Amino acid sequence: MPKSGVNAVVAVFAIFIYPAAIYGDGETLLESLLRPNPICAPVLATAAKHEVQILYTQIDRDAANRPHFTRHEYRVNPEDYFYPASTIKLAGALLALEKLNQLGIVGVDRHTPVRIDSTFSGQTAVREDPSAPDGLPTIAHYIRKLFAVSDNDAYNRLYEFVGQQWMNEGLWEKGYRDVRLTHRLAIARSPEENRHTNPLAFYRGDQVLYQQPMLVNPHTWRAPAPIPKGEGHIQDGELVAAPKDFAGSNYMSVEVLQDLLVAVFFPEELPAERRFDLRPDDYRFLYRAISMLPRECPHPQYDPEKYYDSYVKFFLFGDGKAPMP
Repeated sequence: MPKSGVNAVVAVFAIFIYPAAIYGDGETLLESLLRPNPICAPVLATAAKHEVQILYTQIDRDAANRPHFTRHEYRVNPEDYFYPASTIKLAGALLALEKLNQLGIVGVDRHTPVRIDSTFSGQTAVREDPSAPDGLPTIAHYIRKLFAVSDNDAYNRLYEFVGQQWMNEGLWEKGYRDVRLTHRLAIARSPEENRHTNPLAFYRGDQVLYQQPMLVNPHTWRAPAPIPKGEGHIQDGELVAAPKDFAGSNYMSVEVLQDLLVAVFFPEELPAERRFDLRPDDYRFLYRAISMLPRECPHPQYDPEKYYDSYVKFFLFGDGKAPMP
């Protein structure tokens, strides 16, 4: 992130901490806070061009310590597409933990070794993981890697366990509708290859505890119309001087992204149908994984020179590499 971006983030936090909100005519709270700031004002002046969306939720607690949420929006519109990139990984972790609970198989949990096979074009197998405590991949290990350093392969393995169809329907059934998760991350695969997810097995020693065949989503999900973005893109290693069509790409609205955070940190404030089927121990595991810095992760053990404290945490700490306080 360039220094100006870092300053903008700092400025946003500063004005939230030290509000001077006097609403102008027709202004939202966020506009009244951002517009007087010399760094943020130019962003608002070109907000439509840059497709800016901001959703800020104020959390107040009453005398009984129960949280109350007040949402403040600026240009939030689920019809305005943006590529959600790694923000979708939280959904992958939630759905994977939920699926383990719903399988209800004795001995199969997030710490059970999993063997991932390959039977379809574009699939890759995993039998070992040298970064794991005993050299074997597990769902827990993938989730730790996912949050510690935003590991793309870790998300892809959760996607393969959950399956493309349930990655979407599992969220839609809970009311998180503005979602379309159609592909693995950071590896080029066709829509057909992404609809097929690897067969896998959970095991202990020589005993297979649960075997999952290759899952195939019978549906092909795309936006109803093209979504051209940008002026050029890379395709098959070559620069194409034309916008990229994101109609078949992952999508998750700003509102759903924030709703998922509420589901993780305030599940008791949601109706039962909006919650994930997680146990108290799952939440404790998630809170630890989400908050852990790379150097605090016991497995994998990350090189702090490469994976510094603020690695892929630009919103909170910018592009500085100094240790976090």
